[in-house]
Amino acid sequence: MKQDKFNDEALQSLFDTELELPQSLQTDAVKDRLQTGNIKQFKPKKHLLPKLIAAAAAVAVVVTSVSLLPRHRHVTVIPVTEPSSQSAGEQTTESQSTPTKIRTLTAPAVSMFKNDSDLKAYFANLYDERKGMWFRNFGAKSADAVENAAPVMPEQSVTVGTADANGTDAFYSVAKDAANGNYGQTNLRDGAVDEADVLKNDGRYLYIAGNRALSIVDTQTMKTVCAVTPEPKGDKDGCRILDAYVQNDRLVVSAQVFERASRSEVRDDGVYYDYFPYNANVDTAQFVYDISDRNHPVPVREMDQSGTLVQSRMVGSVLYTVTQYSVPLDDKDAVEKNFVPAVDGKKLTSGDVLIRDKDAGDSVYLVLTAFDTAKKDSAVNKVSVLGFSSDLYCTADTLYLMSTDWRWTDNSTDGRCKTNLYAFSLNGTEIALRATGAVPGEVNDDYAIDRYGGYLRIATTDYDYNHDADVSALYVLSDKLEIVGQLEDFAPDEQVQSTRFLGNLAYVVTFRNTDPLFAIDLADPAKPTILGAVKLPGFSSYLHPLDDHTLLGVGYSGDDRSANLDTVKLSLFDISDPTHPQETDSRVIKQAGTDVHYESKAFVFDSGSGAFYLPVTYNLFEKNGNYAGTRYMLKRYAAADGKFTEEQAYVHGAESDYYVYSSLFRGTFIGDRVYTVSDTTVKEFDLSGGNVTRTVQYAEREQPEDGVYVTNPPLVYNGAIEG
Repeated sequence: MKQDKFNDEALQSLFDTELELPQSLQTDAVKDRLQTGNIKQFKPKKHLLPKLIAAAAAVAVVVTSVSLLPRHRHVTVIPVTEPSSQSAGEQTTESQSTPTKIRTLTAPAVSMFKNDSDLKAYFANLYDERKGMWFRNFGAKSADAVENAAPVMPEQSVTVGTADANGTDAFYSVAKDAANGNYGQTNLRDGAVDEADVLKNDGRYLYIAGNRALSIVDTQTMKTVCAVTPEPKGDKDGCRILDAYVQNDRLVVSAQVFERASRSEVRDDGVYYDYFPYNANVDTAQFVYDISDRNHPVPVREMDQSGTLVQSRMVGSVLYTVTQYSVPLDDKDAVEKNFVPAVDGKKLTSGDVLIRDKDAGDSVYLVLTAFDTAKKDSAVNKVSVLGFSSDLYCTADTLYLMSTDWRWTDNSTDGRCKTNLYAFSLNGTEIALRATGAVPGEVNDDYAIDRYGGYLRIATTDYDYNHDADVSALYVLSDKLEIVGQLEDFAPDEQVQSTRFLGNLAYVVTFRNTDPLFAIDLADPAKPTILGAVKLPGFSSYLHPLDDHTLLGVGYSGDDRSANLDTVKLSLFDISDPTHPQETDSRVIKQAGTDVHYESKAFVFDSGSGAFYLPVTYNLFEKNGNYAGTRYMLKRYAAADGKFTEEQAYVHGAESDYYVYSSLFRGTFIGDRVYTVSDTTVKEFDLSGGNVTRTVQYAEREQPEDGVYVTNPPLVYNGAIEG
């Protein structure tokens, strides 16, 4: 009863508090914006769904922190001079004003629990605090459990990236990069770090991750030689494949494993789908197979860890997996039973758990593991941090975890949120926390962070509540993750949409109503400087270097007011002179979309010929405007001298297939053959003519019967059925 009384008083206090509205939300300001039409357009962001899920876990602290948000100081606006318009885009040049004082944010104060009892007490107190009132700032009692916790001293500072000073780290010249065989390979951030994907290509076989099975298709015979169906161990009887790695004769299949009975439903219309509620019974498993004989893969081992997959990376044969595990605070028994995650069936101890802030009241673990997939008996090393993650970036020797923190209350800062950074050193299967840091704002995707010459560079977007404006920024950090250089508000009231770091240069696309592409000089880490910019309608959501002087932008078209989200725009940028970047050619595909907007691995680049492939989904309409179905097509482009010189289309579906939705559509190539892949079918085309030469159906799109679990059931996504 005492807890309930406290909750009532807290609620009453919350609603009685008088809040001062920002100037932008005052009545006169709102009327003016409605009359003038000066209303912000929708700005889509990558990885929005995972961030919203993470935000839901932290919504309690967000709501109660609103009244405590510090006021935002006026940031320095870089003046923009706009010369005459160019043929393909509006050229701008920018000069940086007097640098502002370097920010000194408080890095996450990482510490450890004294023992397992204190770790358990921490969650017991969290449960008591959250009973009956889930939207307030937690941590008052739970902090007692770690009051005397010992701070974790990071490893002795080392200069990371000794090789990257010569340009061999994250950046490499695409024009000089030797092609590793004439076939499509996974589009990677760093050539030394492999990434999992739903489609892998080894030059002969295609590996396709379906919902229930991973299919191996031999492109020489165009037959399915095997369908790998992982079998979870323990009490998990449901398995949903996510993606895979292929390295020589080793196959690694990543999957979500769960208790099927409590994880599935059949809708009234008979459609079966999986869902993963907020509880402790969802694990991520890595299944390793010996595929020396592609017809008969042999299971080697399974490694599982609690939580849903954030991302994974592979360096050599060592696999690094990051999961997010939420402790179910709605059930006291579940808290006592599941207050700590497990790896390979063994619960973590207090010695494996780091806590970033004893007052934060975090109930979400980040679990990082490492094991050697080439060794059957490789030990699994692990470490965990209390605090959710939004993204990660990995080099050959360091893995950076990024965690967006909406509870920013540092007295020396004035933004809405910050991104906490955790740097873990990697040495084979050995992983250790090396440094922590923080930057203002939120990261758009993992292309917004990069390491070069011993420095970490990161582009973010913050929000200025006082001026109702977005704040785009770029920060340079030392190997200790301390901010040493910054460029703030270089695109007033615009969000960072895409970033590409190329050595000592950064190309950043921001957006509100138009798309400025900025070229930023990072040669002096202490003084990032804008060299030039070009403004265009719409914006690019992905940037890819085609050669040393050509940058490709994939995004959306638009006008001077907004972007058209039902389009695909391709832009060629001449970056041979960074002080005057120019759009030299463009293509707009109407009533269409591409997975490259939000998944860069859907982009396929042929480094040998310089051509690239783009999976495109067309929305078809009748003359009267009625929807007439969907067409799946792979588009191939080549460019030279700043112009698109070739365009070829590979149509995957026939007219009879327009009403059949596919949960997967990708493309790749092997030699002079092109392949399109849906969730049931692989089609082969001749490269130059675009004609179908062979087809194989590797899986069936089955409808469930009486709720029976089927091999490839349709999925439900955003209210639409995808099968």
